[in-house]
Amino acid sequence: DARYPSNTSYFVSVKAGARARSGGLLKATRSYAFVTVGNFEAAFYPDNRTYRDPGDSISIKFNVPPDLATILPNLRIEPPISMTRIYSYFRENDNVFSFGAPFAPSSNYTLTIGANTADRYGRTLGQPLVLKFGTEPLDAYLSLNTNSTIGTYDAHRPTRLFASYRNIGELRFTLWPLS
Repeated sequence: DARYPSNTSYFVSVKAGARARSGGLLKATRSYAFVTVGNFEAAFYPDNRTYRDPGDSISIKFNVPPDLATILPNLRIEPPISMTRIYSYFRENDNVFSFGAPFAPSSNYTLTIGANTADRYGRTLGQPLVLKFGTEPLDAYLSLNTNSTIGTYDAHRPTRLFASYRNIGELRFTLWPLS
């Protein structure tokens, strides 16, 4: 079961009159050309940005169909994220494997696709594929817990206004008298 050399072009021709195992004859000459697959390779797709939104998925493009059963066992994320929290999918039409994980905002990660990740022919990457990236902070957020955008308050009582916020250092409110 020898393999053909990688990245090699072949031309095969079977002449008319060739006899099939079943005894039938080939009526016309048939010719085929093919190229053997090169080394098994992978790259982060579409880029290897160093900063990402915490909700972004990460994609890896393979040059040939991978053995999907070898990807997750060879995936390492530092700091670790439980594999039960990772979701993934594979696009067969372009050999892209994508996954998402609950990456924390404002954090640094190293993602490694191990050297033993294999293609469907059993060939491995041979060396790890590494991506170092940081996640961006979450966007600033502010919401006043009121019934509408305008409120009226009694000046003879202490005024309390509740707010939900994220990545905001200080909130200042001004109360204006109504006349």
